[in-house]
Amino acid sequence: MKQGLLDNPLLYLSRHIVRTKSEYYRLLQEVRDKQVWEEWILYILEAVENTASETIITIQEIKKAFLDYKHQIRANFKFYSQDLIINLFSHPYTKIEFLENDLQVSRLTVTKYLDALADGKFFLCSDTCATEDHGIRYAALILQIGYSKKGERLS
Repeated sequence: MKQGLLDNPLLYLSRHIVRTKSEYYRLLQEVRDKQVWEEWILYILEAVENTASETIITIQEIKKAFLDYKHQIRANFKFYSQDLIINLFSHPYTKIEFLENDLQVSRLTVTKYLDALADGKFFLCSDTCATEDHGIRYAALILQIGYSKKGERLS
């Protein structure tokens, strides 16, 4: 990321570390107390390998969901556009203004699109959806990629 090769980190080792917290602290203490580096390095390499494998699966599932949503929305709604799909997948939570800007349509048009998609169960709408007073409408995609509606990984 520092050299401009990635916009965002792709591997989050913290998940592996949290799942194996006792081993993480045990090995870290071994390094501090006895300078035992080999087990620590093997632990970190295992964390990278496991995280990379999980990330590859997640990316494949997102790509599959992207294509599935693309085909379903194209087949069921006259307002389909590639920009709409890209916006919904780029922002797991989005605002009307994001769609207005990306799609170059009015707020009323975006609201109609979101209402139609919500009725079609293409995304979850938080409590703020109905609150037009605040001008915010959040949309969370229902991606069938092993996550619960609360965003927790099911595995």
